[in-house]
Amino acid sequence: MSTTPSAGLPLWVVRRGPWFLAVLITASAALPVVAAIGDLDHSFPAPPPRSRNPVLAVSAGLAIWGLQLRHSLAAARGVRPTGWTLSLLALTVLALAPASWFSVNWISALWFPLASAVMVLRGRAAMALTAVALLLQGVVAGWATVVTGGGTVDVVVITAYNMIFLGFGVGALYWSALLVNRIDELFATRADLARSAVSGERRRMSRDLHDVLGQSLSAISLKGDLALRLLAARRDAALREIEGITDIAHQAQQDVRAIARAEHEVSLRTEVDGAVALLEAGGLEVHTRLELPELTDPVSALFAWTVREGATNILRHSQAQRCWLTGSAEHELVRLEIVNDGATGSARAGSPTGGSGLNGLAERARTLAGQVRQERSRGRFRLVVEAPATPSRTSQGVA
Repeated sequence: MSTTPSAGLPLWVVRRGPWFLAVLITASAALPVVAAIGDLDHSFPAPPPRSRNPVLAVSAGLAIWGLQLRHSLAAARGVRPTGWTLSLLALTVLALAPASWFSVNWISALWFPLASAVMVLRGRAAMALTAVALLLQGVVAGWATVVTGGGTVDVVVITAYNMIFLGFGVGALYWSALLVNRIDELFATRADLARSAVSGERRRMSRDLHDVLGQSLSAISLKGDLALRLLAARRDAALREIEGITDIAHQAQQDVRAIARAEHEVSLRTEVDGAVALLEAGGLEVHTRLELPELTDPVSALFAWTVREGATNILRHSQAQRCWLTGSAEHELVRLEIVNDGATGSARAGSPTGGSGLNGLAERARTLAGQVRQERSRGRFRLVVEAPATPSRTSQGVA
């Protein structure tokens, strides 16, 4: 596991893996040391130990601990340590040489060079080496039992015990490093998912705020201009427009709160009625013809946002006199078109890359496997949004 908090994780989480390996390796390295000093291991018949020197046993155990910890930490990061050939050779010598003094008491030290070999060699070579070592351990233990007069049952039991004992130790050291590596990957994936979710939420809020406030501000601007024109001659009408501005501002405030709580919902019918009223208030002639089947909620929301964005863009970026809003279904596709006759030379109004509102609309459509097209021809600007009538579950996203 990574030993720095650069992955965006709490420091105690980052350090937990290395501490786990350190504790496990400490307990494992202590086993041959304690057995050598106390002459505790009699797993198979062998000559008695020539020495119980605690200084030699502890020194060799500490060297084994340091080398194994180096290999395990590197394996937990998914890399090989620098100079691993020399450190593996040194670990092998430390596991074999003291056996001439401590006899069979030092047998568990074989865990470490074998586990390290699997970590640094990897692949079939590592597995073959481990298998050969297990077999040799079983053969040595079994032969020693035969030489000392052990029966068939003794040979089988002692051979199996020693092979299992060696395999368990090697497996524990290797799989613990691999486990820490997988946990590290899990935390990194979780951090990536969290960052992705935060980024997606930011995009959603930005997109929704643009779409909601864009039309509200356009309506406020339109009603404000109308109120100014009526103020001198028709004060009652001007006051009604000002009251309408207040209502729109209050509604926008509620919408912003709903967006912050991810509770904002839009209705196609409501958005169509609102867009028609807004465009007609702006002096446009509006024609609507919606021949759509019953829509799923995600597609209905997509078309509702389309109507809102289309109406806002007409008021802000065109000199349109007429607008056509049509909806139709063809095969497995549903389509919504908004056409106006006031297309200007503005790249913002007609370019596929112009305007964050249209980009946000395209993003909404992509989550439903749909598409957004913009066409300009003979003074008319056409906004077309298509989507499958029934989006698949895998394609549905935050619309």
